[in-house]
Amino acid sequence: MFAKMAGKNVIPAIFCTVLFCSFLRLWFENPSAEAETEALPKYIDGFVYRAIWNKNEQLVFIPDGEERILLFCNKIEPELFESMQKGMYIRLEPAIGSVTVPETAVNPGAFDQRQYLAAHSVRLVAFPESQQIRMCSKTEFSKFFRFRTSYLQAATLVRKRLSNALHHVLGTQDAATVMAVMTGDTGGITPENMKHYRNSGIAHVMAVSGMHAGFIQNSVMHLVSRRKIGFPARNFICIIFLLGFACIADFSPSVTRAVLQSFYVLMAKVLKRPYKAKNALCMACILQLAANPNVLYHTGFLLSYTAAASILLIKPALVKRIFFFGKIPDCISTGISVNLGILPLLITYFNTFSPIGIIATIFAAKLAYWICMSGYVIWLTGMLPFGTLLARIPASLCAAALYALNQVSAIGSGIPPPIGAFRVVGMSPQMILLYYVLLFIILNKKYFLFLKRHVLPIMLSAVIGISLQCLASNCTEVLFFDVGQGFSALIRTGKVCGLIDGGDGKTDISSLLFRQGIGRLDFVLLTHGHSDHAEGIYDVLKEHPVKCLLIPDNPYDEGVQAICREAAAQKIEIVRIRGAWESHFGDLYVKLYANEAFMISSESRDVNNSSLVMYAENENGSILFTGDIERETETDFTENQWFTETDVLAVAHHGADSGSEAKNISIISPDYAIISVGRKNRYGHPSKRVTNTLENAGAKLFRSDLCGAVRITMRKGTLHAWQKLKISDPSRIT
Repeated sequence: MFAKMAGKNVIPAIFCTVLFCSFLRLWFENPSAEAETEALPKYIDGFVYRAIWNKNEQLVFIPDGEERILLFCNKIEPELFESMQKGMYIRLEPAIGSVTVPETAVNPGAFDQRQYLAAHSVRLVAFPESQQIRMCSKTEFSKFFRFRTSYLQAATLVRKRLSNALHHVLGTQDAATVMAVMTGDTGGITPENMKHYRNSGIAHVMAVSGMHAGFIQNSVMHLVSRRKIGFPARNFICIIFLLGFACIADFSPSVTRAVLQSFYVLMAKVLKRPYKAKNALCMACILQLAANPNVLYHTGFLLSYTAAASILLIKPALVKRIFFFGKIPDCISTGISVNLGILPLLITYFNTFSPIGIIATIFAAKLAYWICMSGYVIWLTGMLPFGTLLARIPASLCAAALYALNQVSAIGSGIPPPIGAFRVVGMSPQMILLYYVLLFIILNKKYFLFLKRHVLPIMLSAVIGISLQCLASNCTEVLFFDVGQGFSALIRTGKVCGLIDGGDGKTDISSLLFRQGIGRLDFVLLTHGHSDHAEGIYDVLKEHPVKCLLIPDNPYDEGVQAICREAAAQKIEIVRIRGAWESHFGDLYVKLYANEAFMISSESRDVNNSSLVMYAENENGSILFTGDIERETETDFTENQWFTETDVLAVAHHGADSGSEAKNISIISPDYAIISVGRKNRYGHPSKRVTNTLENAGAKLFRSDLCGAVRITMRKGTLHAWQKLKISDPSRIT
């Protein structure tokens, strides 16, 4: 039966079905969104331990028969927290409001904690205090639950002893790096070193993957092959070691993939049945998706399977298509194949590409092998008599390999673009699909020849497709980012792209722009220099080519002057506005106004009222950005007939009671009004009077504290609104 399934491609068919069903489930199910935290019992018994992916002061709590909970332990006494890290059975008494659903991403392209935790089978988060936790005896739990958690406790103990042994002979910093390479626990690595590893393109050696499982498998098979052990026994021994390694690595998605794939192949050899490597990969994916479909949210899962598929599909195709490809060293050909396969994912998830990383990876992989093997030898020899002295020998090898790895990292991160790491814009799903289709055609001789014979029809189809895409994108889109108690918005048409303000810097606007496919900006407009509007601009000016910076010409606004100095350092044109100013940016007609009557002091009220206001319109619609102006400037605009009917209004000063008078709103008469405001902010924004005024004027109101980011699409006078969050989302109303 095993052979028939392999021969008839039943496994790939099952894989496609399971993958499709998993996508459907995730599409229609919002993880944890319907979790009823109010229905939790008075106490929950379970097992708590520190998972490898946990950050500082985080632990995973596994209740007996309930969903996993992530504990934030910053209110727990250090002694108790230390004991809980090692793995222990506890009773948790959750207080009202201390357990909630994880936060979801409030901006498109931003990190989504809810999806990330769902990939780790965690559905809730809790913030307990010491008095809410009581130690329990393991005998209070069922044998099945004790069996489920025993391997976690053993693996946690092994990791702790391994860490202690490495710290004893290598020192704190080197031991932290070795632990990261061996287990994937990067908690001890300094941010500066981690940045070097990322920029040099070798950070993946810290993410335990199939490469590390291969180290274990090859080493074990090499050792047992020299003994008088039967072939089936060798494979069983290898499986046991791989399972042990997976436990130590906390069954990360990439390690689980490698172990399941190896298990399939080794068992096929034991049973003397034919097998295909592709079937092994598909079966591993089927099992992981069956256990937890949310693992599709995990970046490591996607990268691991794409890399493995690249080795199985792209590498053989390159050998056939390029005559010399099969003659180059296997490590180089494998590296090229893997990078071709995962390139769109790297660009999409990290917005960084490091050409030097392809070469650096070759050296880093070899060094990672010696670091892993010598690290395990240090741990094992440390348990022997005089083990500390004996461990000095493998420690010397480990230190040498670690020094070489750091040198590779330092050299790679020091190389400037375009050979070194540089930021790139994200790829849309359509572009990713097109990339893989073209890669398939180029690597497949049959389809490549077909392409050559029918080049004219294909080019004509491509031109038509591009034309349709251009017509579809002939709209004006305004994306209001959720930056908490601040403001930032992106406006783009088919010909121009501009940023208005950058928030308070806590939200990485630069990265969000890359995720939106935005590299260059035609203009950046800073309404005024208060930190909740200006701080995020610094990174944007450093990481994005900007044609010009538009600012109010207020010499008393220190925030604006600081941004000007940064723009001058980046050699960006600065346009200072005092009074009225108008211009065209591509197909966008822009009117700007800065009230010079308030450019008289650095007082907050004067800086607010001297905000640079922008009215922008084209054939699709109009929008008004008002900064933080208050009723004095609003009155001035009304008297000078500067206000006009507008489709979309960015409400002034986060909806504060100091502005948005009814008579002015009636003149503007917006269809949509967006208030950028922080959740449960201390200022009481937005004012109830302001929201009532806007609703009475017929405007549809969007608040970032409830809706997250808001995207308004305007096409020939027709407006469409999209919001990132549902207002009923429990993480926003608790």
